[in-house]
Amino acid sequence: MSKPLRPRFLFAVWTPLHDHRANTIMIVNTAVAMARTFPDWQVELRCTGYPVEPPALLASMGLEQPSNLEFALLFPGASEEESDDILKDRSAGRSTRRRREAITNWRADLTAGAAGTVIYTRNIPVVGFFRDVLENRDLKVPLLLELHQLKATKKWEEEVPGASLAAKKARVREAVQWERGRIALADYVFCISEPLLRQIESSLPPGRAGLLPSAVRLESAEPPDFENRDLDLLYTGQLYPWKGFHIALRALRLCDPAIRLTVIGGNSPSDLYCAKKFANNWGLAGRIDWLGQLPHSEVLAYQRRAKIGLIPLPRGPRIARFYTSPIKLFELMASGAALVASGVPSLRSMLEDEREALFAAPDDEREWAAAIERILSDEERRLSLARAAWEKVASFRFETRAARIGEAVEALLGAREAVAMEAAG
Repeated sequence: MSKPLRPRFLFAVWTPLHDHRANTIMIVNTAVAMARTFPDWQVELRCTGYPVEPPALLASMGLEQPSNLEFALLFPGASEEESDDILKDRSAGRSTRRRREAITNWRADLTAGAAGTVIYTRNIPVVGFFRDVLENRDLKVPLLLELHQLKATKKWEEEVPGASLAAKKARVREAVQWERGRIALADYVFCISEPLLRQIESSLPPGRAGLLPSAVRLESAEPPDFENRDLDLLYTGQLYPWKGFHIALRALRLCDPAIRLTVIGGNSPSDLYCAKKFANNWGLAGRIDWLGQLPHSEVLAYQRRAKIGLIPLPRGPRIARFYTSPIKLFELMASGAALVASGVPSLRSMLEDEREALFAAPDDEREWAAAIERILSDEERRLSLARAAWEKVASFRFETRAARIGEAVEALLGAREAVAMEAAG
């Protein structure tokens, strides 16, 4: 009897891996968790660039490389720009020489070892690329997509500025149909938020989609020190407009002048400049500590010092309302901070108001300020919210995430094997 093939989990992402970025933290931690949870699998993390070498990347996150985890380029020998050109979808009128060569190379790779291979990605164009690789070939390689948002509406509205409403709606319908068709090329789709899952379930066959939120690495099963904390308010992450940092600034204006805000992050100089300018114009300069980008381990240390963590998503952008599953949310829950968050569907689907967080209406700085002062003036309430959030976060560990992915992978590989056995008679 032949020995079962060692499964090959090919994690292919259209992104270079930078050390401080949230998507890199999620990708690397997920890959490490997959390798640790399934030690008999071969796990390959393929990306389009390594600005930071893998050993340093892992060290910056406090991780060690499992022996069954390999880091490599998605397209060996290609620059980031060349990789971008390869992955631009041919249905948009592109079929470059580099793309054809990459397809040929991957066909050879998968032909040599397709039997135990499964491809996992966070990018719709990567699904399209590997469908081209597998096209007209007897290569039954399952494709799984981790879906983070639907972009068609935003993309096509931007491409037809000044168009009539009827023309814009027609283009949007066309874009949505195209995007849903590309998503349907995956054999299974994980959605990072419940609102996103509800939006796409109807366009997929039953049992082809599931929920897979972001996750956190719990360093210890012991609870953190909930009581002894010296930072009033903490905001971590980017300062993009859709992140809603302006809501935190406006709320701070209305809070007791003794309340201070600590800000970590903001890798865009223009966003940081605008945030500081608003703070100065509103007389907040002396109440904010701007710490900039910090190593991830230091960010976690600051979170453990915070009384309140802020998740101020705005009402308008769809990515904030429906699609986001912010890593900082789970990190703050694990740190022992109490949470004040925008009451948008993406967050309400994960937290219970008044128990695990206080929700405030998006863009309503008065409600935000009231929630902040309510927690800081009531120590018993702060501790209750923090403890409940910490207890809840145990269900959002990377190990749990890896197990869910593994279940889907094993189901797809098992179904493929059953089909092959039936065909063989």
